Amino acid sequence: MVERRTGNGSWEQIAVLLLGESEFYDTTAQSGVAYSYRVRNANQAGYSDYTSEVQVAAPTLSILGGDDQASAPGGFAPAPLQAAVKDSVSGVPVAGFPVTFTVTQGDGLLSAGLNGTGPFVKSLTVVSNSSQGAATVYFQQPLASGATSTVTATAGVAGSVQFTLWTHQVVGFWRFNEEGGDAITDASENGNTGALVGGAVRVASFGPADQQADWQVPGGTALQLNGVDAAANVPDSSTLNFGDAAFSVSAWIKLDPSLSLADDSNIYPIVSKSGSTGTGFAFSLKGSAGNGVVFDILTGGVVVHEIAPLQSDASLLLDGRPHLLAFTRDAAGKGTLYIDGADVSTPAGGVGPDMSGTLNTPGDLWIGCDESGHFYKGILEDVKLVASAFMPAEIQAMFDRDNNGLPDWWEVRYLGVIGQDPNGDPDGDGATNAVELAQGSDPSDPTSVGAPLVRKTAGDGQTGPAGAFLAQPLEVTVTNSYGTPLPNAEVIFSVVSGGGQLAITSGATNLNTVLTVATDANGKAQIFYQQAVNGSVTSSISARTGLTPAVTFTVFTDSLVAYLKLNENTGWDAQDSSGAQNPGTIGSDGSIAWGIGFDGLAGLNVNGSAYSDQVGLEIDHTTNRVIPDTGGAFSISLWFKATALDTDKAYTLVTNVTPEPPGSNVVPESGFRVVLDGGLLGAGAPQLVFSSTEYGGTLHVPATTVLVTGHWYHLAVTYDGTTAQIYLDGVSAGSGTGTINGSPAPLRFASGIPDLQMLDGSLDEIKVFSKVLDPGEVTTLANTYGNMADLDGNGIPDGWEYRYFGMNGVNPLGDPSGTGLTNYNAWKLGLNPFRGGTTDTGGVLQLNVFTHLE
Repeated sequence: MVERRTGNGSWEQIAVLLLGESEFYDTTAQSGVAYSYRVRNANQAGYSDYTSEVQVAAPTLSILGGDDQASAPGGFAPAPLQAAVKDSVSGVPVAGFPVTFTVTQGDGLLSAGLNGTGPFVKSLTVVSNSSQGAATVYFQQPLASGATSTVTATAGVAGSVQFTLWTHQVVGFWRFNEEGGDAITDASENGNTGALVGGAVRVASFGPADQQADWQVPGGTALQLNGVDAAANVPDSSTLNFGDAAFSVSAWIKLDPSLSLADDSNIYPIVSKSGSTGTGFAFSLKGSAGNGVVFDILTGGVVVHEIAPLQSDASLLLDGRPHLLAFTRDAAGKGTLYIDGADVSTPAGGVGPDMSGTLNTPGDLWIGCDESGHFYKGILEDVKLVASAFMPAEIQAMFDRDNNGLPDWWEVRYLGVIGQDPNGDPDGDGATNAVELAQGSDPSDPTSVGAPLVRKTAGDGQTGPAGAFLAQPLEVTVTNSYGTPLPNAEVIFSVVSGGGQLAITSGATNLNTVLTVATDANGKAQIFYQQAVNGSVTSSISARTGLTPAVTFTVFTDSLVAYLKLNENTGWDAQDSSGAQNPGTIGSDGSIAWGIGFDGLAGLNVNGSAYSDQVGLEIDHTTNRVIPDTGGAFSISLWFKATALDTDKAYTLVTNVTPEPPGSNVVPESGFRVVLDGGLLGAGAPQLVFSSTEYGGTLHVPATTVLVTGHWYHLAVTYDGTTAQIYLDGVSAGSGTGTINGSPAPLRFASGIPDLQMLDGSLDEIKVFSKVLDPGEVTTLANTYGNMADLDGNGIPDGWEYRYFGMNGVNPLGDPSGTGLTNYNAWKLGLNPFRGGTTDTGGVLQLNVFTHLE
């Protein structure tokens, strides 16, 4: 006999068990209520004593995960449905408790396994596990779009819970599995049937050989496009215009690996719907700033919103493998891009960019091309448009539902079902599933030869000057999965970012952004990389063969694009020591002569011809853009000395303005100038001016430092596209903002331009950079002397003596300032010997005294 009570209430007999029965289920208990139980036996002799009182509570049933999910019709919900059984008092999980899941609304089905093999049923009973008390089933959505399903889980006295699931409103789904003809069928319920155009053909899917009922796994046949005229057209319909609501687009792609994603002109549309009127969209592969893939909102054919990955995924997309791309816009208009199930566009802790816009263009929908004439080249499969926002877990499940690192299409194609162990070796060939995936071999065939493996063996991480070939080639070694070198393997090298070009040999003129090279007898292949003249500081070059994942070389551009030491002391050519091959040409009309530079070595003397268009020193700018286009950053460093600073004149130091004849009414509309104004342009005292206002720009920055004749100055000017800075002798002397219109004119030094004359003085040690120098770098340049020789043996470098005294042989113990600061100590401290304890710009410094030893 079994008795029960609650709290301190009266005992009540609730059951009598027959001889041999040892278990009793209290089906009248209420979930969450604590009960006390006791038991005693009875026979002809009477009653036994009661057992000890036992206090228990009916367990509770709660949802552990899987509620409120969405996915495509026919696909599995992204997460399993999990109900947890726990003790209602202690909260401890209860193991082994039966829980029955039943589809109580809708046409979906349940399965105990994730691999898609079933059985699929409407009702399924499973028991709770020991770790969380969780009972788990998987839900396969019905085939209808916009359908809502309810699954009820019950666990006897533990009660019941309900899961709500729904399918997306799919407005278009093109699988390209038709048996022939040009028509492409819309697998959704909207009848958005289209047609193939140009050279579009169907080919075998990279996935399973048969079309999958599961809408998440591609299979059967796919669409192959030639990148020239092949595409698919779907006529406009109201269902293809999403208004300002949430929507999503996804597609499986396998981009032709011979393509390039190196710059903005490399555009390969996946699906687009835009026109000259209304607002539309375009989902495309795009190079350079597109970082591999972009989604654009366009109004009247003009991009108004664009989203791209935070970092370049070009190498990944060009690796010859299938990839799942997806874009989703939520109800707030925020966008997110996904590659292979991973969010690639949202910053950590942030939200996606604004992708709002009322999509209402009357234009047709195109698969594989856009209205601008770009065409996709490669394979497309399962292009899907949905009138709702994909959830992150759902997109991850589209690619790898079991989250084991093996794409579902690969598992189903080779092994029949998903849920494979990545460390398993089903064919017993010694290669795990993960390795077979990486090397492109068949995990079910022990005789399958793995795809070649590519590894970098030389050239990675180099730094070289802009516009020049790197010193070392980029080299890879190709082997089979066992490490044996493979000769005659074709390796495709591609410029992913950076703007440079590839060549078979260093110095070659036949340049390309994609080159295919065969490996030699040792399995090695190499190419040479020529840096972009004004390209990115960092460049990426990928190398791959077949389906092998690409390896990526990262190389760096030295920002020094020209370095004219001016130490030749003869002739009319100034050599470029930067390696970027930007030499200078010296004017030979008598305006220029060789002389002594700031450091006692050679330099240029300029005679200051009045209002002349004569060329002093010129760097050609037409082929290699030494100064960037409008908005680009640059810096210029040089040494100069003025012999004359007449108050009615202004002298050019640097310009890239095309000179016109004196008195001409033609005013150049681009370029800049750095002028030494003696007073002609309004300076109250001789000063430098960095400006573009005379040539269509808005920049005008005067220096605050008053200049004197007979003194060598170090000048640096920097410009970041907005802000300009002038430095004299390593110290800031002026700054301001404004625009400079890029000019193709040569970069000239001490050259005459209309109404301004050539420098009357000397010029030395010119450096041009394709970046903004920071103050520390400028200071270093101002305190570096090319001539560190000490020919007079006085302990002071000759270069320092020539800078301040115009000769060597000065007395190291001399004190020209009369402040007790010797020449030797001034050199050691980096001070001007004529200004005592101050820098060249007058700042007072604390002195440390050095004793000069004879």
